[in-house]
Amino acid sequence: MKKSFLILGLFIAILGTINSCKKVTPTAMEIDKSKTATITGYVHAHLSLVTWQNDNVWENAPAGTKMFISVANNQYVNGAEGYSIYETTVGSDGKYSFNVPADINGVDVEVSLVDFEYNQEQAQWDPVESEWVLDGTERKIYTVSSWNPNLTVGSVKIKDFYYSAN
Repeated sequence: MKKSFLILGLFIAILGTINSCKKVTPTAMEIDKSKTATITGYVHAHLSLVTWQNDNVWENAPAGTKMFISVANNQYVNGAEGYSIYETTVGSDGKYSFNVPADINGVDVEVSLVDFEYNQEQAQWDPVESEWVLDGTERKIYTVSSWNPNLTVGSVKIKDFYYSAN
């Protein structure tokens, strides 16, 4: 009888041990966000051909224009999958800024800007005024190429973007 209780007790102990062994799934990827690099600059576009023709200047891109930085997670953590995406918007002064996690070996990033549409002011030469004057507006789609810098801890990259109207 004692032998039966001993075997039953041993069986329960083994069964309890088996049930408590659960598959442990890895925790979420941890990125050290305390070490960063900065990307900053201005975003420009020809929103008015009158201003461009008369003053030869670029206007600021519209406030709120979205910008993104994409970084492959495996640059932060070996074997990690997917991408970390960081977002900012252009201010009313045309300025933008990102603080992005980086490391001493550097991380390759892609900076991209969202296309936007705008009713661009058209210009016509006025011989009486001897200057370019407003001649209505025309819907334009503004695009700009992405940029792929390498960022190391503490670095500051300055990049101005210039949209093209199509």
